[in-house]
Amino acid sequence: MKKNKYPIPSSRERRVDYIILAVLLVIAFFAINYIVTKNKKEASLLKIESQEVVCRVIGYWHTSLYGNIFEYSVSGKIYKTHKSNYTRFRIGENFKGKYAKSKPEVIEIDLTSPVINNQDNFNVILAKVQKINSSSIPNIVLFTYYFNGCEYERSVCVDNADVYRNGDSCLILVKKEDPRIAYLKSQVNIK
Repeated sequence: MKKNKYPIPSSRERRVDYIILAVLLVIAFFAINYIVTKNKKEASLLKIESQEVVCRVIGYWHTSLYGNIFEYSVSGKIYKTHKSNYTRFRIGENFKGKYAKSKPEVIEIDLTSPVINNQDNFNVILAKVQKINSSSIPNIVLFTYYFNGCEYERSVCVDNADVYRNGDSCLILVKKEDPRIAYLKSQVNIK
């Protein structure tokens, strides 16, 4: 008779396995519940008492998803936060954000709303839409453009990528000093 490679666990071993599984499920339930509750409280707080702020990219965050590290100032105090997304922005870029007045570390950064200080630092040119990702949140539009004889490629976050089509031309703002920074003209906020 052939011996079984995998011995059948005893009833005591099965009970221990079930207890361990039950404990892990309870821990997972409470961890998920904590995260969901915290996110709901923060969203509610931002709806009730938010204040706009400009958030500057100061670095990159590396995990399984790419992200950017942002810095913003509230009443002279500097706060840092990270936001995971599929687009890596250049250090020094600015985006609109809103924080909770009573808890400034609670912030929501709008990656679809870049902020520039001076439009004179940018040239308005035409770009060509190459790729659209309307399944990501926020949506992403990839476009290519030529500036000073060089070709560049840029991804930007938008509220609705469905209004763009591959191959379409669009107006963009290109930073003169760093042409790798470009935005769709329609989405820029001038400070």
